[in-house]
Amino acid sequence: MNVKSIFYMTAGLTDLLCKDSNAYDPGRVINISSTASVEPGAEGFLSAPGNGTWSYQSSKAAVNHLTSVLAMKLGPSHVTVNAILPGLFPSKMTAFGMRTVGEETFNSIQPTGRYGTPEDMAGLALFLASPASAHITGAHILLDGGARYNALRIAPATKL
Repeated sequence: MNVKSIFYMTAGLTDLLCKDSNAYDPGRVINISSTASVEPGAEGFLSAPGNGTWSYQSSKAAVNHLTSVLAMKLGPSHVTVNAILPGLFPSKMTAFGMRTVGEETFNSIQPTGRYGTPEDMAGLALFLASPASAHITGAHILLDGGARYNALRIAPATKL
């Protein structure tokens, strides 16, 4: 579902996306992937013990690749294709982890000290839909408050 729905919707709307588009005001496709698509660990506090997120991670990695392929295919027709990779946001999917480890622990892995909000997602989507992003295509943009680097222990070990 994560990949097929994006492919079929984009294919079905290609004519409309291309209509009246040009190099300075392209049509836009904004896919939603996940930071899980770039993380190797399939087991963590978001999944129940013994239940990894392998299929979710793999399908979201496929969304990233499809985003790249569609960007190259649709670029000459003046359509940009980008993906937002949200990290920790309150949702039905993250509810188990939030209940299990608590909001304080949940937020402690975020360098920004908080999880994402709908306004964070909307702001990035508005940017990608705006003229300011007309020259951005094929991008996979992390929206995780820097958590990916904290998880890799890069930020805490670095001193300025």
